[in-house]
Amino acid sequence: MIIVYGEILVDTFPSQKGREVFVGGAPFNLSVAAKSMGSNVLFHGNIGNDAYGKKIQDYFLSHNYDDSGLRIDPKRKTTASEVVLKHGEREFTFLRNDTADDVFDEDSLDDIASGDIVHLGSLMLSSERGRKFFQEAINTAKAQHKTLSFDINFRSDIFHDKEEALKIYNEVYPQMDIVKFSEDELALFTGEKNVEKALEKLLPGPKMILVTLGSKGSLAYCRKTITKVSSVPVHVVDTTGAGDCFFGTFLSQVDSFGPQELSFLPSLLECALRFSNIAGALATTKKGALSGIPSYKEVERYLEEHPKK
Repeated sequence: MIIVYGEILVDTFPSQKGREVFVGGAPFNLSVAAKSMGSNVLFHGNIGNDAYGKKIQDYFLSHNYDDSGLRIDPKRKTTASEVVLKHGEREFTFLRNDTADDVFDEDSLDDIASGDIVHLGSLMLSSERGRKFFQEAINTAKAQHKTLSFDINFRSDIFHDKEEALKIYNEVYPQMDIVKFSEDELALFTGEKNVEKALEKLLPGPKMILVTLGSKGSLAYCRKTITKVSSVPVHVVDTTGAGDCFFGTFLSQVDSFGPQELSFLPSLLECALRFSNIAGALATTKKGALSGIPSYKEVERYLEEHPKK
């Protein structure tokens, strides 16, 4: 089982009628992807008692999702982001004024006992109370020998400055077992544009590093070995949430096979990356982070129709 703690919000897109509103948030997108691939997932996140919060509650109800980890804060707002698409790529502006996304109950950490993988979202790192909970989640998971997962998902604009953000992230990611970077994030954290050289400059700690390479695919760096798998061609409509879908799908593979098996069987790791690449690519074929997330059967069908050459 995968236990996720992180932000759930609404992404708003410009449209002819004003702005379209979609449920999102990187950790929640990841949760939906992992669940679509067959994993048992429990998501913990916080929303306000407002119109955006009601939209999120309706999403849980209409998709029959377990909402036991969804906390409604009557004193704060639901987080929102404004998304602008440029040539299929997206730019976010987070609207976070007295919002609920980083206000977690310590009691929620009790659910870690029932999980195998604990995934933490990054938005809470921008506040002191969020960082406190984040570290408590790490400590609880480590004490129970759970696999810790983290997506860098770097957003310098939610911190006072970029240097402060990098310092916080550099204290956090070495404590994880599995960490995902984008290619740009890897260069930012290491000062090295060459991916292979950059991987060697990362701080020690994680057992596995994943790097998404956009249209070039993805790679895993494990036991000082790089496993790289190409992407697949699709008609891109919106890349929002593609990396989340990739990572959620990959964590579902970890949940199924086990982290040790993926680490020591290169062929299995390669298959997991290919499966995750396809899921992430298919997620870009529709607008909104969640609407394009494929099912396990859809990814299987793609594999059958496009066998590896």
